Amino acid sequence: MFAQSNVARVQEISINTNNADFGDFPHLFGAPLGKAIICWGADGRVGVRGTLFADDFREPIQAILKVRYQAADGTWTPFARGDVIGQGGLVAFQRFVHTSPRGRFNRVQIRLETFQDSPLPNDQAVRVANQVFRR
Repeated sequence: MFAQSNVARVQEISINTNNADFGDFPHLFGAPLGKAIICWGADGRVGVRGTLFADDFREPIQAILKVRYQAADGTWTPFARGDVIGQGGLVAFQRFVHTSPRGRFNRVQIRLETFQDSPLPNDQAVRVANQVFRR
C-alpha cells in the first residue's frame, strides 16, 4: 500500500460475524483464515486492505464494510464503503483497498453490517460489528 520505507507498522486483523467477514483468503468453514491488514504509514497516513465475505449458505445476504479514519485533531473522514451480496450457497467476496487522505491519522474505525431478509414483510435483519484500531 505504501513504499516499504514509509511503513511504520502493519497490523493484521480479522472480523468474523457468522454470515459476513472481513479478512483474507483462505476462507474455510465460514471464517477467513487469512488476515486483512491495516498499514500505518510513517508519514501519518493509513490504509486498509482485505477481503469482504458474504457466506450464508442458505439465505441471500448483503455484507457492507465501512472504513473511516480519525485525524490527530479528532475529526473523522467520511466512510469509505465496500459491499457484496451473496445469494446463498457459494461464498461471495469482494477485495477492499482504501487509503486515507494526506494528513496525520491515529485511528481506523471498521464497521461490518449484515443485511438479511426477515420473515416479516418489508423488514431486514441487521447485525453490526464495530471495531476501532489505534496507531
